[in-house]
Amino acid sequence: MDPIPTIIKVYSLLVQQERQTVIPFDESKILAVS
Repeated sequence: MDPIPTIIKVYSLLVQQERQTVIPFDESKILAVS
C-alpha cells in the first residue's frame, strides 16, 4: 500500500467536508446582507 494515494484520498475528503460546511455559511451571510 502506497501512503501517498491514501493521503490524497484523505485530503480530498477533507476538502469536500470544508466545501459542504462553508457553503451554508456563505448563503447565510448573503441572506443577512440582503
